[in-house]
Amino acid sequence: MGNFKRMHVIGGSVALICLILQVPNYWKVMEENFLNGLKFAAELAIGSYLLGCVLGLSVNLILVFFRK
Repeated sequence: MGNFKRMHVIGGSVALICLILQVPNYWKVMEENFLNGLKFAAELAIGSYLLGCVLGLSVNLILVFFRK
């Protein structure tokens, strides 16, 4: 698997896990205000995806150093 593909797979997986874990909080925010709920979901998805990309980047760096 290529380095960029691995990074995006890890990023997407982390984003999905974070979104699933935050469903109760999402519904609480959504009950208060629909637009705030959408903002919460978007911020959570983007933030967790970027976190996953950073984790994927660190995994790729570790693999590069140990393969050589």
